[in-house]
Amino acid sequence: MSAGPLEKDTCRDYVLPLLKAAGWSDDQIVEQFPITAGRVITVGKKHRRGEALRADYVLEYEPGAPVAVVEAKREYAIPGKGLQQAKNYAQLLDLPFAYSTNGDGIVEDDRDTGLETDKLTAFPSPDQLWSRFRSWKGIVDDFIGDGLLLPFNRALRNADGTVKEPRYYQRTAINRAVQAILAGDNRLLLTLATGTGKTFVAMQIVWKLWQSHWREGRNPRILYLADRNVLVDQPIEREFVPAFGEGPIWKLKGEAKAGREIYFALYQALADSGEDPNGIFREFAPDFFDLVIVDECHRGSARAESSWRAILDHFGPAAQLGMTATPKRDETADSYQYFGDPIFEYSLAQGIDDGFLAPYRVRRVVLSPDAHGFAPDEGQLDLFGNEIPEGLYTTSDFERVVSLLTRTEAAAKHLTEYLKRTDRMAKTIVFCVDQEHADQMRRALHNANADGPYGDGYHGGYRGGYPAGRHGGYYGHHGYRGGYRGDCWNCGAAGAAVIGLAIGALVGSAIADATAPPVAVGPPGPPPAGGCTTVVVGGVSYYNCDDYGDDYGYGYNPRPNYYWNGYEVRDDGWQAK
Repeated sequence: MSAGPLEKDTCRDYVLPLLKAAGWSDDQIVEQFPITAGRVITVGKKHRRGEALRADYVLEYEPGAPVAVVEAKREYAIPGKGLQQAKNYAQLLDLPFAYSTNGDGIVEDDRDTGLETDKLTAFPSPDQLWSRFRSWKGIVDDFIGDGLLLPFNRALRNADGTVKEPRYYQRTAINRAVQAILAGDNRLLLTLATGTGKTFVAMQIVWKLWQSHWREGRNPRILYLADRNVLVDQPIEREFVPAFGEGPIWKLKGEAKAGREIYFALYQALADSGEDPNGIFREFAPDFFDLVIVDECHRGSARAESSWRAILDHFGPAAQLGMTATPKRDETADSYQYFGDPIFEYSLAQGIDDGFLAPYRVRRVVLSPDAHGFAPDEGQLDLFGNEIPEGLYTTSDFERVVSLLTRTEAAAKHLTEYLKRTDRMAKTIVFCVDQEHADQMRRALHNANADGPYGDGYHGGYRGGYPAGRHGGYYGHHGYRGGYRGDCWNCGAAGAAVIGLAIGALVGSAIADATAPPVAVGPPGPPPAGGCTTVVVGGVSYYNCDDYGDDYGYGYNPRPNYYWNGYEVRDDGWQAK
């Protein structure tokens, strides 16, 4: 007994003819439009994907510029059966129009008016929907509307060789930013979770503005700011050079070159310093740049008292786009106050639900000092021979008031044992309180894995150092003010995964918001030969050695036994390694 025509039959025999009769061409009708990837579901040690969301049809006024979602149901179903599904998809895609049809009747939901209309016999034409779309978006200027219709850059490729297209949320972030900038907004904020492609979004925003000749009929001049080399070098190499070529791109580093159009710079390379109160950013006119992109803007650049704030103030006439993965909280409130409320947010939870990020499991481990606290014996001395003040120290005090090496070693041992039971070479992130704690954890992990193989280089350097990694994490030192040199040839079992990570960028991110770095111990030794200047941050002197050591890392806080660029810093100065 036949179950009657299927949805695909309705689509082929009725829906497509209705769309084409309304003036929609094959290029404007995208069938089975992908939205989400399907949540990763873990079952034991295996995983599978949940169902990915796909719209039956998405109508695009121009390629890459969708305006409506259409869901089709079987011929004998009521026309509005798929309307809620279409509305959900339209909301995800940031579209105002959702349609449901059985091939005979058509039901429309219009988010602009808030009304549902049934018993339609025809779809609106492309020009009708585009005009209504512009009304919903508040677009009255053709220049802005034309800017949204400009195509995305399609130079980047996925691992399988296919074109890297913007995901649905990236498309929304890009278009909202472009519309706001073209409309004259000069302070904007995008909040997207780590791993969801903020840099790709930034590149596409620049690409659309580039094509629009937004400023006086010319290509706009862009400044991309970050506080770590890895956050500058990777966007250049992975996104911007493939999209724009090398010609218009320049990394500012000690020279104010004025002949390019897309500039990348570290705050440290531009800012005022103790020795030079006139940073090179002052060599550019305040209106030289049309757009300033501030990556990881929660790190303190927006704070009024920050030495980096002067750069943003100097380029005040430019539109300024802040990007962060950190939601608003007390320590990031300055960024939200400066840039305003986000024009778009995409959370970690949403990324996991959509399947673009892997889910995580929380394994709570309570170490003995955390459970019972730590009370020093009367007259007990620390490693520096100082008496430890009496009192009961608890979790909130550890690594801030007092550091317990046994606690760090216990944590390293537990992590190592867990990795041995699961995947010893799995990518691992270790978050630490500050740089000294990171160094202690690095050493503890190294010793806990002394029986293991050499690191493979990639994991040791990835995110924690040079993107390609070298010698099992040997150059794991792109943390806050440079981080540490991994200094690990025989890293042990998990060494490749932990050396760069434990002491590199991700550890640095945990402390990068600190307004006052750790207090220096002992007099600073002389800098290595060539290229170092003195920088004062939070009342502490640092050597800025960004040009030293083959451009890996920068600066040091002169505390004992800290490693930078092949030198060991001790109380008596620099000593060659």
